[in-house]
Amino acid sequence: MANPRVYAYSIPPQRDEPSPVQPRCAQVTDRDVLRSIAEAKEEAKFDGRTLVTFNLDPATRTCSMREALMRFGFGQTRSIRAAADEMAMRLSTAMDQRTKHSLFVVAAEDGRTANHRAITLWTFPRDQAYHFKPGTSELEVELLVEVFTKSSKHKKAALFEGRETRVDFLNGRVVDHQANSRINKVANYWIDDFLGASLSIEAASASKLMGRGLRAAHAAARNAAEQEEVMAAIMTLKHSQQRMWTFRSFAENHLTGFNRAKFLEAMPDEGAQNSGFEFVKDAFEEAVQYRVFQLPNQVFVTSPLSEVNRSVKIIESRGDGQRRVRCEGEIVDEKIRSAPPIRAPSAVRRAQTDS
Repeated sequence: MANPRVYAYSIPPQRDEPSPVQPRCAQVTDRDVLRSIAEAKEEAKFDGRTLVTFNLDPATRTCSMREALMRFGFGQTRSIRAAADEMAMRLSTAMDQRTKHSLFVVAAEDGRTANHRAITLWTFPRDQAYHFKPGTSELEVELLVEVFTKSSKHKKAALFEGRETRVDFLNGRVVDHQANSRINKVANYWIDDFLGASLSIEAASASKLMGRGLRAAHAAARNAAEQEEVMAAIMTLKHSQQRMWTFRSFAENHLTGFNRAKFLEAMPDEGAQNSGFEFVKDAFEEAVQYRVFQLPNQVFVTSPLSEVNRSVKIIESRGDGQRRVRCEGEIVDEKIRSAPPIRAPSAVRRAQTDS
C-alpha cells in the first residue's frame, strides 16, 4: 500500500439504541496487518464486482457518506480521524441485533496518478476460534472469542477511488454476498443504510436501454406534440453535459403523461429505475436510431434512421466535399413554437419527416 492511512473499529450493532456510543478505534500501523489488508483488496477482484452509485440529494447534489470519504482520503490529520469516526458510527447505527459484532476497517492509499486516492471499506464478522499452543508436556488449547474472520463469506467490502473533484467518488464497487437475499432488510444494510447507495447498471447497456425506451415512446405517440416532446428529450441527452442519470429522474424531468408512462414501461423494475449510471452517448445513439442534421441557417432536420437515403437523401458533393440533405414529402402537421425544443439559438426551425 502506497502512503497508507488505515483505521480499525470494533463495531457493535446499535440501530435500536436511543443513545449510541462511538465505536472504539485503533490506527493501524503494523506491517503484517497492512500487508493482510492489501492482500484482501487483491483477492476481492473489485473490477468485476457489483457497481453502486451514491444516492445524491437532488437539490444539493451531495451525499454525507461521499463527503466523509472525501475528507478521509484528502483531508488533514484531524479531519481524517473525524471522517473515519463518522463512518464507523454510521455503520454501527445501520446494524441491528440480528447482525454480528464486526471489525470495520477503512483504508486509503495513493492511487495510480497524482492526487488520486483509493479508499477501501471492510467489515469482518466476529467469530470464535481454537488456538493450539505448546505446553510443558503436551499441546494446550485456548478458545479465542475476540476473533474477526478475514475469509468469512459474510464479510463485506467497498472500493471508491478518484480525485478530489465533483465528478469523482460517485460510483464504487462492492462485495456483499448477502445483498438481495431473502433476508433483504438485514443483508442490504451495507449498501442501502451504510453506504447510502443503490445498485447501478452497466453504463453502455443502460444508455442503450434509454435509447430503446425513447424510441418506443416515439413509436407509440398519439400525435405530433407527443412526438416532439420525445425528440426534445433525445436532443437534451445528446447535448447535455450531465454525466450521471437515472431512468426515473430523466422521465420525471423530461417527459410527461403518456410519453413518461410508455418510456418507463420499457425500463427494468422500479429498483433499477432509480439506479444511477454513466451516460454513453455512442451507445445511446446506436439504440435510438435517429439522426439529426444541423444546417448553417439553424434549421434542424430530424429523421428516423430507416428513412435516411429513402425520403431523406444525403447528397455528397464531389467538388467541395460538402454534404447536403434533401427531404421531400407531404406535410401532415405544422406548429409555430415560441421556443425551440432543443438548446439552440432562438431562431430555430425544425423540419421533421414522418415515415
